[in-house]
Amino acid sequence: MRLTDVFAALGLRTPGSTAIDVPRLLHDLDQQTAAAAQLQTTIVQALRGVLSAAVALAENASLAGARQSATHLLRDSVIAAVPRRPGFDARRAT
Repeated sequence: MRLTDVFAALGLRTPGSTAIDVPRLLHDLDQQTAAAAQLQTTIVQALRGVLSAAVALAENASLAGARQSATHLLRDSVIAAVPRRPGFDARRAT
């Protein structure tokens, strides 16, 4: 499941967009309820999955002795796939 789909399943995306409804997310997390605790756990697990995959990819590329040009190609492909937001500077993301 894509990370944006996790937020969609939780009802936390802006209608008609892949953007996360941050005000609603913060409101829901701020509640002192079991539902808020479960929401936090679900989001943390989803983010952990994304970060674990990124680390595994980096470790595998390093352990396999990947050529520098191959890792740069992968990095550049990932950067190209990231939606641009105002003020985004790909040079700072590397």
